[in-house]
Amino acid sequence: MRRTGFPLAALFAFFLIAGTLHAAGEGSFRAPPQFAERMKNVRTIAMLRPDIEIFEISSGGVKELRQEWCDEGCEKVQNAFVAEFQRFGYDIEFLDPPQDDSSELREILFLYDDVVTSVLKHAYNGPNLFPAKKTDFDYTLGPIDNVLQPVGADALLLIHGIDEISSSGRKAMQTLGVLAGAAVGLIAVPNMGRTVVMVALVDRSGDLLWFNIRGGSGGYNLREPESVSKLASQSFAGFREKLK
Repeated sequence: MRRTGFPLAALFAFFLIAGTLHAAGEGSFRAPPQFAERMKNVRTIAMLRPDIEIFEISSGGVKELRQEWCDEGCEKVQNAFVAEFQRFGYDIEFLDPPQDDSSELREILFLYDDVVTSVLKHAYNGPNLFPAKKTDFDYTLGPIDNVLQPVGADALLLIHGIDEISSSGRKAMQTLGVLAGAAVGLIAVPNMGRTVVMVALVDRSGDLLWFNIRGGSGGYNLREPESVSKLASQSFAGFREKLK
């Protein structure tokens, strides 16, 4: 099921927040205060096909969506997060294509996009931060029982990722820029592209039980298993702590 994508303002915040958190070392995990207690009611998780968008950046800075890369990245991200949840003892069920394309699920995803826009705006440090939203994380989509019931799941896992990969020509130009800067005593930081993965776990009531955003510039590639596994593992840091 191909998503329509987040509004441009949300995507900008998506990248900005992930980069800021990575640089500052700030925790990116968000969950309601009763997270550990409520997670006791979750045993089976329904997983929707990850929505992964991978762009190639040309030498001139033009971004092109590469569908074959998106499909490859989707498989890698799905495998990595399934492995992490299974380490915690959760069962994973995949929503089949007919269920994925249901009108009810589409409505839930549209609402989810709006909720995420608010989360990025108000639950993370920035000019529009609402401190209460950060400490008492409280966001809901409304009941989603009809989506979970067919697969006997207790929660729905939603993953959205964006990856920017520089072409070989762009990488060469960036390298030349660094060398040229060094020759005249300037420090140039190459921009090889940014990678961000956002994950949310929604329970039957529609409440966001877990929300996380991870990524950075130039350090990840959603088509490489080791890179994706590292990113998935980092995403679970707060998850482990909150379950204690």
